Amino acid sequence: AMKELKQLHDMETFVPVDGNALTAKQRRMALASLMFLKEKRSGEIKGRACVDGRPQRETIPKEEAASPTAATESVVITSVIDAHKNRDVATLDIPGACLHAKNDDKNVFMTLRGLLAELMVKIAPKIYREYLMTTTKGQKILYV
Repeated sequence: AMKELKQLHDMETFVPVDGNALTAKQRRMALASLMFLKEKRSGEIKGRACVDGRPQRETIPKEEAASPTAATESVVITSVIDAHKNRDVATLDIPGACLHAKNDDKNVFMTLRGLLAELMVKIAPKIYREYLMTTTKGQKILYV
């Protein structure tokens, strides 16, 4: 998990925010960051970060909530055409592309809770420590 969080930090994905400066609605609508861990065959622990986007569903019209995923049929059809015409084809992955997409409409706030918040502070204490909050139930929370 540390490796993935460090990558997010190094890519300047998160900008810490003072949770006390947010309105109650902004805090309620903040998207929760989730981390799923999997042990690989080599014994290495691999983490995958994602966001729980359910709070946004009620605010974004369905026609604006497009997924940048190609249909399988489209990929197969274009692959057949490319093979028939002997075209060179390449694929690539842009790490964290959706996290760096331009969003001129509004700020999107996220939360890192518990261990995730504490690990982020360990990665860059000078940046995140002053923004780490504790809820009334004693849970650490970091707004980004």
